[in-house]
Amino acid sequence: MNNWYPGLMVKTRKELQDNISMIDLLLEVRDARIPVTSRPRDLDQLLKGQDRFIVLSRGDLADKEGTRQWGDYFSSKGDQVFVLDIPRREGLSELKNSMQEKADQIKSYRQKKEKGKRPLRIMVAGIPNVGKSTLLNALAGRKMAKTGNVAGTTRGKQWLKVNSDLSLLDTPGIAGPDQDRETGLILAAVGALREGVFDNLEVAYELLKRLSQIRVPGFEDRYGFPLEGIIPWEALEGVGRARGCFQPGGAIYLEKAASLLLQDFRKGYLGRVTLEYPEEEET
Repeated sequence: MNNWYPGLMVKTRKELQDNISMIDLLLEVRDARIPVTSRPRDLDQLLKGQDRFIVLSRGDLADKEGTRQWGDYFSSKGDQVFVLDIPRREGLSELKNSMQEKADQIKSYRQKKEKGKRPLRIMVAGIPNVGKSTLLNALAGRKMAKTGNVAGTTRGKQWLKVNSDLSLLDTPGIAGPDQDRETGLILAAVGALREGVFDNLEVAYELLKRLSQIRVPGFEDRYGFPLEGIIPWEALEGVGRARGCFQPGGAIYLEKAASLLLQDFRKGYLGRVTLEYPEEEET
């Protein structure tokens, strides 16, 4: 395994520390499929009491019931949570309205204190490739931040003015340095780590292990056999047969099968899947 907490993330963590005091609101972006794993472990230490909204991105790829459970869970903890399906622009209006309410509160406070007018300063933070820049562009209604499907697309902080009331700070993705190997494999499965940090066979094995514990109706539709009761390596061989991953002589090309499985999962071809649930967080 290569180092998956590169110097870029160390630098980004320092930038967050340096800029957090000037922020009025933090948009903490998490992947709706893995709301716990997709949160940097040390983010609470950086927040220092700042207001925050939890934004669950990729709501279009997560199980609806699982997402509802997570919304209830975070709300019970006193957090404001917004589930976004950006391709369908679902959830954006609610988030924008709540941001504007915060901006109005700031304006009212500054007027009472006879301070100058300024926009609400909002920081957008999360792990790599969780959808931060896509969210920024959706909020602005135009392409302002660079996006991509490769972890680490955003290379430096960017201040983006949405209107006279709202100013957004985009940052490169961060991930905690103390996360274990299993966590890294799941982050790799959803595409939050750059290609090559882990071997695709390992990532596919861990993903299949997780998928075998939940209901994935799209799996059989995609590959022609049910996942229940099959060990991960046998399931991967079945994926290889279904996708025509054969080597000369007829052996299954497992590396190619693993790559195709991961692509199918990330693109939503296996249906809407949530890999972790609130009851696991409470146990």
